[in-house]
Amino acid sequence: MTLLNEPRTRRRRLGVAAAAAGLLAALLTAAPAGATPDPGDTPKAPKKVSKSDAEDTRKAISDGKIPAPDEIVHSDNIEHLANIPKDALPGTNSDLAFQGKYAFAGNYDGFRVFDISNPKKPKTVAQVLCPGSQNDVSVSGDLLFLSTDSSRSDSSCSSTTQPATEKSSWEGMKVFDISDKRNPRYVAAVETACGSHTHTLVPERRNVYVYVSSYAPSASFPDCQPPHDGISVIKVPRKAPHKAEVVGFPVLFPGEGPDGGGNPGGPTNPGVSKTTGCHDITVLPSKDLAAGACMGDGILFSIKDPERPKVIDRVQDNVNFRVLALGDLQPARRQGRVHRRAGRWRRRHLQRRDRSEPRRRRHLRDQGPGRQARGSPSRATSRSRATRPTPRTASPTTPP
Repeated sequence: MTLLNEPRTRRRRLGVAAAAAGLLAALLTAAPAGATPDPGDTPKAPKKVSKSDAEDTRKAISDGKIPAPDEIVHSDNIEHLANIPKDALPGTNSDLAFQGKYAFAGNYDGFRVFDISNPKKPKTVAQVLCPGSQNDVSVSGDLLFLSTDSSRSDSSCSSTTQPATEKSSWEGMKVFDISDKRNPRYVAAVETACGSHTHTLVPERRNVYVYVSSYAPSASFPDCQPPHDGISVIKVPRKAPHKAEVVGFPVLFPGEGPDGGGNPGGPTNPGVSKTTGCHDITVLPSKDLAAGACMGDGILFSIKDPERPKVIDRVQDNVNFRVLALGDLQPARRQGRVHRRAGRWRRRHLQRRDRSEPRRRRHLRDQGPGRQARGSPSRATSRSRATRPTPRTASPTTPP
């Protein structure tokens, strides 16, 4: 692992609103934003847009349906305070976590720690170079958790990409000690089946349980065999994080056949993704409940025993959704009432369901914007100028 000195960077105006940034990239058929050290970690370049689709997109901009390049739009209760360009970690930004006055930003190249005590002038506290997409990040106490969902040569922060067809390849969870925010320490690595696309924490006093979501198995992948119809559960002792280990792999969709009992997807359900694992999980610890967005299925499970989560409800929507993904709704966490489920659809869409009685779910509301212009991308990337500081060695590149 390498810690990078804080560089002096030039601040610049926010160049593009999120949707417009991706739109402009699509129109210009540009490559993704900064290249990562390993080609295997770089998001795929957007497909070339046809002339008719490009014209439709330009018309949508002129009609005010979507923001134009360099146009900043926001609701009345949101104010843009600062823009922090990338510097030592040029990869794609992936995730954010917050703790007190600190923010932790996941990046395909590692993660970055910010002091946000002055929201208008965030300061970089530390940058950790540790490639491995997509590096989704979570924090609990003095521990930081990082997801690796790209096949690597080993678990170290100096690893390189390696085909998933090789048994020696590694994917999974990395654990860092962040008791000293300026000097994070890599303390544990836990390999999981099919890696870790995202993860969710179930924090307890003595242990932190990590629910690992992953998918896309293949018969040619030794460590990611179908059926992959469950999640990995990792137990991390707070006082001995180096003893982190997988303690279970609950099967969420039991069934016969090579793909288990999840949503079969197409052609049975045309346009719907086959369930081969989960994409997101949101937990409500006060209610001992968790909700999972598992590709073609939405599930609710009891986490009274966090090592053995048990499915208590399941729902499918084969009309509106191709991939199910969960949004984070903090008021719902406190009230235990509203469950938000959103996904990649023909247009962006939101459903709200009453989960106060888990076995008697009630649909509350549908919400979604107007149709996107054809050819506009569903995900945006951002660009920023960067300077590379001189790296300094901080701690071993592999956990003890």
